[in-house]
Amino acid sequence: MKILLVAVLLIGVAGAYIYLHPEETRSWREGTPLAPKPTTTRLYKWQDNQGHWHITDQPPPAKGSYQTLEYRSDVNVLPLPPGLQED
Repeated sequence: MKILLVAVLLIGVAGAYIYLHPEETRSWREGTPLAPKPTTTRLYKWQDNQGHWHITDQPPPAKGSYQTLEYRSDVNVLPLPPGLQED
């Protein structure tokens, strides 16, 4: 009976810690089914009749051509600085 009480107490303490400090448990969850799925953002890029480029989260109002861009939340989309780019 004491073992069961200690086990329930430890589970309760661990649950409270995870609830109160979710940012610290992120590294523990990576690579497991408990890890959150990365989100994807879809953007639309097109050029209007005046030659101006537009990037929005909605498709262009006109039926012209446009490019669909998708970015994952777990991937860096910024280019490398010029000195670090591979040729």
